[in-house]
Amino acid sequence: MQAIDLEELERRAYRSTWEDGLLDLMLGAWIVSMGLMHGTEVDFVPALFVAIGVPLWMAGKRWITIPRIGLVRFGAERQREIRRGYGLLLAVLLLTLFGGVLAYFTLAGDAPRFPVRLLFGTVVAGLIALVGFLFDIRRLNLYAGAVFLAYAAGEALRSSQDLIVVFAGVAVVLCGAVILGRFLRKYPRQEQAES
Repeated sequence: MQAIDLEELERRAYRSTWEDGLLDLMLGAWIVSMGLMHGTEVDFVPALFVAIGVPLWMAGKRWITIPRIGLVRFGAERQREIRRGYGLLLAVLLLTLFGGVLAYFTLAGDAPRFPVRLLFGTVVAGLIALVGFLFDIRRLNLYAGAVFLAYAAGEALRSSQDLIVVFAGVAVVLCGAVILGRFLRKYPRQEQAES
């Protein structure tokens, strides 16, 4: 008889909560909104998206993920890790916001000489990679790389940075749609699986 490794089982259950592609869809749409922000100079677009996108993501978890894999309750150690991850992420986001506002007012007059958008893209890519690291979602590193490359290409080409960022976001959305489709096939709704 084979022994059951509860830690491995819990790790797999934790990873399966991120297999639904909803985070990818939301992240991709947020990246698209950043590209639109650069193209339209309407700075509140990403913040507005977060205000709308996070509740939609939570609703998607409730209506798509939970009916298929159930509501997972993790052990005390995993819950501590999750809380630590959210706390660290919040601290980094607040520091980034503070640093971004400070950099904006400090570098605003030097914008033609200083690659402010590349700095912005580097910070966004770093945040995406941090989320991937904190929550053990390895594919986010690829998305972080795509975002950084989009901003770097836009800076190198000195034009169409907004379109390149939008294309990177669309690519992430398409990846999320593929992951969601795979999730829906792998985990049918509980009542569908029983019939």
